[in-house]
Amino acid sequence: MIKKLFLFSALILLVNCGYESVYVKKDNSLIKIGKINLKGDKKINRKILSSSGIKETSNITNSYLLVLNSEKNKEIVSKNSAGNATSYKISINVNISIIDPIDGKIIKSKMFNSSFTYNNNENKFQLSQDEKNILNNLIESTSKKVVFYLSL
Repeated sequence: MIKKLFLFSALILLVNCGYESVYVKKDNSLIKIGKINLKGDKKINRKILSSSGIKETSNITNSYLLVLNSEKNKEIVSKNSAGNATSYKISINVNISIIDPIDGKIIKSKMFNSSFTYNNNENKFQLSQDEKNILNNLIESTSKKVVFYLSL
């Protein structure tokens, strides 16, 4: 009885408080992007734009300039006694800035960092496939962070 009452009251509170998931709406209607300027790693930039749903609008009067600068780094974290790499670290850094095109002021700017450490694999094909999967996962998580940041 207590569980049903708790569940019912929680449901009533969530329905009445106006709760909406941020990721359900990928429409960034609060910020109109007139032009997108991509710098750095083009592959990462294109994937972030496509997965986040950010698009240029044709209405230039009330729109902003979006500057997306990204880079990918792969570094050796540890080596064995023979000097061979045993683990790597892939990190992506994405800097996003929203600029007012009229006066050139930066309205919003933030740096997003994501990294993942993984072990070396003797099978180099499998290692490259793992790196692609890791990179795609890092881009997807960064894209979600960008959407959340732009929706605030």
